Amino acid sequence: MQTSRRAHRNERAIESYDVGLPPPRSNCAGYVYLRRGETGDQRLLNDEDAMIRRLERRGFCSINIQDLELGEIHAALCEATVIVSLDGSHITHIYYTAPENAALVTMIPDDRFVDVHKKYCDCVGMRIGFLVCGRAGDGYDVDLERTLDLVPS
Repeated sequence: MQTSRRAHRNERAIESYDVGLPPPRSNCAGYVYLRRGETGDQRLLNDEDAMIRRLERRGFCSINIQDLELGEIHAALCEATVIVSLDGSHITHIYYTAPENAALVTMIPDDRFVDVHKKYCDCVGMRIGFLVCGRAGDGYDVDLERTLDLVPS
């Protein structure tokens, strides 16, 4: 639990973040699957396309950060109430743009488990859930049903 002083300091820092972005214009209001693509260290989900199709049936839109400019990424996230993604530094976009009380569901590879996003979410008032996924071949297997169980409806 953070102190009120710390919470106030964090609130001021978030309010001071301004990159002069245009007003949000996105088809991603609500639920977003944040796809890291092939950016950064290689971390791919096996059957990611099948998972995206399932999420889309639940009302998610999928954005691939390697295909978008910064303003487009932020526009897609600024109204997101639930963000699902494989763990990675690309998730940090949400802390500047997603609304307070948004929820992050992250899939964390078992061979590089870190909880940095838990601490960030606590700092900015977001909720978090995570699922550990195991290495399988060149990627990671994720239990799709367990992942979907973590997603608020």
